[in-house]
Amino acid sequence: MFVYNVKFNSKNIVKIFLIIIALIVAFFFISSTYRMVSESFKVKDHVTSPVIQTLTCENYTNILKSVHDNPDEYYR
Repeated sequence: MFVYNVKFNSKNIVKIFLIIIALIVAFFFISSTYRMVSESFKVKDHVTSPVIQTLTCENYTNILKSVHDNPDEYYR
């Protein structure tokens, strides 16, 4: 049978308690930072674009007028 004698005084208990609290805080900080970073790079919206018109010299003014008259249709 092995018996190990451990002496605890108030300084050791406070140090152990502070180390445990620091480890818990560090764990939550690292895990929340990881979640924020990993979620910020994910695209969550899927925008379906309507018909895309090719911009040429002939239809430039028509498209420009359409965008100017109806900006809500082109802004998402």
